[in-house]
Amino acid sequence: MSLALVSGTMAMAHAQSMPVSDNAPRGGTSIYVCKDENGRVISSDQPIDACARRNMRELNRDGSVRRVLPPPLTRQQEREAAQQALVRQEQERALKAQQAHDRHLLLTYKTPEDLRKRQEQQIQLIDEEISAAMRRILVLDQNLKEEREQAAEWQKKQDRPNARLPYAVQQR
Repeated sequence: MSLALVSGTMAMAHAQSMPVSDNAPRGGTSIYVCKDENGRVISSDQPIDACARRNMRELNRDGSVRRVLPPPLTRQQEREAAQQALVRQEQERALKAQQAHDRHLLLTYKTPEDLRKRQEQQIQLIDEEISAAMRRILVLDQNLKEEREQAAEWQKKQDRPNARLPYAVQQR
């Protein structure tokens, strides 16, 4: 066996053991395959224009599928994708806001019991305000009844049954 043959074999073995990145562009190493409108299988070493609106497979030299190239999105699909992206962003924003709120609660209150006590205090304050407002409504309602009774008595004393009330009484 000659020295050239041995060194050539070693060089070839060394080249085969070298890792090759799938992302690195290599001229002519990919094969593009798709079916056209008529159902014929078309293959090329470049992306195929006739299959621009169909799925196209990019194959490695050994025939394994490297990736599937989807057709470009239609305007409707682009709008739907944009809408879905907006919904996702809004959900992420809401989640982050909720997490920030939860962190704030954890920093403010030592235990869940502290939080419950604070909530009960706030509810009690609101209930007190509602009670005060209800008492005020009852007082105002009683005042209104008294004023209406006075107005009815005044109209009875007048000679005309539909006489207008004096301005001072109307303002009360």
